[in-house]
Amino acid sequence: MKHPTSGGHEQPKIFLFAGTILVVALVVASVGLVALVLVLGLSRDHSELQEHNVPYAVAISTAALNAKAIANHERGFLISGRREFLVEIDQGLLEARNAFAEAAFTSEDDIQLRAAARAEAGFERWVAALQRELRTYRRGDRTTATQAALGPGRALRKDYEAALAQAQRVAVTAIELRRNSFASSGWIFIVLASLIVVLAIGLGTTVALVHLLRVPASDDGTAAPAAAPLNLVVPPADHTRRRQG
Repeated sequence: MKHPTSGGHEQPKIFLFAGTILVVALVVASVGLVALVLVLGLSRDHSELQEHNVPYAVAISTAALNAKAIANHERGFLISGRREFLVEIDQGLLEARNAFAEAAFTSEDDIQLRAAARAEAGFERWVAALQRELRTYRRGDRTTATQAALGPGRALRKDYEAALAQAQRVAVTAIELRRNSFASSGWIFIVLASLIVVLAIGLGTTVALVHLLRVPASDDGTAAPAAAPLNLVVPPADHTRRRQG
């Protein structure tokens, strides 16, 4: 007589159990890998935003503000001849050049670096013209200095302002791209939720298969009925017959 839990009936269950575990493991590994890639990408975007995009944008804006202030001080000096405007011009030059250096240092790629370099080159061309104007003014030729400021100097200023505006657009575009990646980060939570669901399904399937393996099978492949409990109650002795004897 064959034992109800013979190997012939257990092997299909074992294969089913092993196959299910393998499929669940592969699904969990795939979803986990996707989640890891998304999290790493989000971390990289955050790092680039904090270390490059925002500092670059701040540096370009600082350079533009100081360049604008220098132009205002130029007009103030040409009109009044007061030396305090020259002090403000020198301070503005220092701040603007430091800002351009910071922009070059924090640039994320060649596009940002070239945009900052073009703006700085245009700014320095205007500064060279400005210094010639100031020397002409201090020699006493105010009319020539003013005409140079309103003619060639103004054209050079418009050139570097256009280059600065382009550098600012590059900076804003980079920040918007990073923010868009943050806005789409909701997919990470969806993937993580899917991973939890898959883990729950896998755990439930594993528990069900383990329970199935523990249930003995009959010869026809169905689960064998549970054995009837033994009746351990001893019937009372028949004292009537004993007395008659």
